[in-house]
Formats: sequence, C-alpha cells, structure tokens
Amino acid sequence: MTLDECTIWVTDLSCLIAASTVVPMEVFQEESLHKLLVKHVRKLLMSDRVDRLKSILIFLLHSVGLFDMALQASILLALHDAFDHLFRHWFRDVRFCYHLVLLYLFGDRRQLGSRSDAILLGLDTDIVVLQRHPLWLQFDERLLDALEGCRSATRTTPYDRTSFNEYIGQLEHYYQSAESLPDGEAVPIPRIKVQAPNSRGG
Repeated sequence: MTLDECTIWVTDLSCLIAASTVVPMEVFQEESLHKLLVKHVRKLLMSDRVDRLKSILIFLLHSVGLFDMALQASILLALHDAFDHLFRHWFRDVRFCYHLVLLYLFGDRRQLGSRSDAILLGLDTDIVVLQRHPLWLQFDERLLDALEGCRSATRTTPYDRTSFNEYIGQLEHYYQSAESLPDGEAVPIPRIKVQAPNSRGG
C-alpha cells in the first residue's frame, strides 16, 4: 500500500466514523494489519503534506478509542514521537487537529493530574503533588518542555507561542464544557470531518 492509497483509505474511514457509520474494528486486531497500520500512521504523521496530516489526525481523533489496548498504545507512541512536527507545524489546521488529539483522547482531563493544564490555566494548585495518569505523562512532559522552550530565546521556534496561544484557547473551552459534567465523564470529542484538500506542504 502506497502512502497515497493509505491516505485515501484513512480518509474514507474518517468519513464513515464521522457519519457514525459502523466500522468493523476487529479487522485491526490482525497482527500483520496492526503493524502495517502503525507503520503508515507514523509515515503520515511525519508527512510534509497538509492533506495527509489533517486526514490522519482526524481519523485518529475519532477512532483510537475503538482500537484494542495494544494498538492504542502503539498509536499514542506514534503521536508522541511526532509532537515536535505537529505541535509546531506551520499550518494552523494541522496544529488545530493535533491540539484536539491532545485534549480529547485521554478521557476526563480533570482526572489526568496534568501539570501542563494547571500551568497554562493558571490554576491555584501545587503541581508537584499532581499524580499524572500514565498514558498522559509523556505528553505532559513534552508540553512542559515546549513551554520552557518558549521562555528561551535560543530554543523557541516561530510557531511555539502561536501554537500555545491556540492550545490554551481550546484547553479553556474544554474545561468550560466540563463544568456541567460529573467527575469521570469526559467532554465529547468534537465531530470533525475531512474536507477536500486545498493546501499542501512542500
């Protein structure tokens, strides 16, 4: 399967999921397909093409929770490894989609013990005592490191501050939406649809 074929396949699956169509997720439990999917997800997440990045991020946003635990772990690791490429991406829509992945794939954020959330929202809490959820820990560390980089003239990149400003806005929206929900109940994942690609990277 070529990357273009994989992109089309992922886009088709994204549209089915966004339309609440039943997708037979048991097909992803086959080990060979599991490895193939993770391989292509990694390639797509590091692509220079905006259409590929948006398609795969929207697909993962809507489908990771449906995968078995082993596949979820592999996909989360791929998303973590692509942090620098996606969080600092030059194209706003790519950053937007990656922010949604960070915000909505980990359940109720109020239960994550997220130190980055506490800092970015200016919460009156001792971040050192926060017990971070194991699945969120590595992403939390990447966000804290990127935030520290924003304060350094030598480590910051052109899109660091822009991305954090956008991320904080979405983070605030998440917590506002969560105010009416009981503890343990996550804010529903926004339904994002893949549109025809109009922009590509270099």
